Amino acid sequence: MFTISGSLIIRTIFTDNLIGEEMSSKINKIAVLCSYEFPVGMASTSRILAYCRGFKDNGVSPEVYTFRWIADNEGLPISGEVNGIPYKNSHLWHSQRSIFYKMLIDKPLIRKKAIDDIASSNQKQPIDWVLLSFDNLNLLEYYVPRLKKLGLKLAFIGDEFPKPMRDKLKESITNRQIRRYKSIYRNIDARIVMTKSLQDFYDTVIGEKPTYILPSIIDSNRFADVAGDDNRLNSKYFCYTGGLEPTSDNLDVMIKAFAKVLKVYPEYELRLYGNPSPENRILFENVAKEEGVADKVKFMGRISNAEIPETLAHAKIVMTSQPDNMRVRGSFSTKIGEYLASGTPTLVTKVGSIPLYFEHGRDLFYAQVDDVDDYANQIIEILKDYGKAIKVAQNGRSLISNNFNATFLTSGLIDFLSDLNS
Repeated sequence: MFTISGSLIIRTIFTDNLIGEEMSSKINKIAVLCSYEFPVGMASTSRILAYCRGFKDNGVSPEVYTFRWIADNEGLPISGEVNGIPYKNSHLWHSQRSIFYKMLIDKPLIRKKAIDDIASSNQKQPIDWVLLSFDNLNLLEYYVPRLKKLGLKLAFIGDEFPKPMRDKLKESITNRQIRRYKSIYRNIDARIVMTKSLQDFYDTVIGEKPTYILPSIIDSNRFADVAGDDNRLNSKYFCYTGGLEPTSDNLDVMIKAFAKVLKVYPEYELRLYGNPSPENRILFENVAKEEGVADKVKFMGRISNAEIPETLAHAKIVMTSQPDNMRVRGSFSTKIGEYLASGTPTLVTKVGSIPLYFEHGRDLFYAQVDDVDDYANQIIEILKDYGKAIKVAQNGRSLISNNFNATFLTSGLIDFLSDLNS
């Protein structure tokens, strides 16, 4: 089994990883095919931007192609460049046309033009690898054989367990899905996954492939100029960023714990940044009302990637409360890397792969899963000795900067892909 890890820390944990080998055929050009919003978006967009920045810093030219449905009246450019990384949305669907037009004309064009764009780029300068940053089976069955016909090497990127494991928290996927994945993987040359548990799942259920473990990855340049110390010391808000989804974050635990903290420190408010579904927003608003803190829990809406560093750096504490479920076990939350990179004291729950990398009281602070009292106590302890908390946050920031920055982690990924090219 061929496995390489992208982190020095994980290299000390998984001793079967192959490291330090001299790679023979350096790659020059990478294409990323995804279904996410670009150039602005949520965690997946930030992750793509981070490793594309890492490719660029290491002398490899990245390009991003997205086949997300974008309406012609959204005001978004169909192509452009962000941080020196070129991107292209394949097609803008016609907002004024009927649903039949969209399904019969726009949908096929969105898919076909993404292939055409990649083929055109490959003709101008050969693409060494295409990274497939999506796991929808129907889309994989469409794109993989067509890209393979172009003679391209394909690497699947897995950031979470596949559906229905991450959405319905099932222990596995169906036999029919397994057969479909196995058929697809005949034409996929490598995997890039976030966690060892994801690698074990795909190796065991689908079949072994050369694999690179790429955990939380941060474009440290986004946080390099953030100076939050004075603002942080005087800050009166705690901060959460994310999707506000119960399967990925127990916001009810966080809100209930916050209500307890207010009895000791009544001057703070809890700011929740993200765009929850209407159902989830009502759910969490009701929790805040029941706890009597509705006026202190602020739903701030979604913010851009550019706004995240300052928002985190100016908070008193940045926090999340992940549950222990299949979705969390398979992923490595991008937000935790961003939290630590901001230099603000970080409170998380001790779940998934996070404890393999970070220590309580050295890099960040842990609360027990689903434990409102412990979560509240951890917040209070941070506030009691905030000077110590800042030192812990500085250690966490250094750890992220040195071992999880895009330039460092992507250099190993380049070696991995180059070795497979030789």
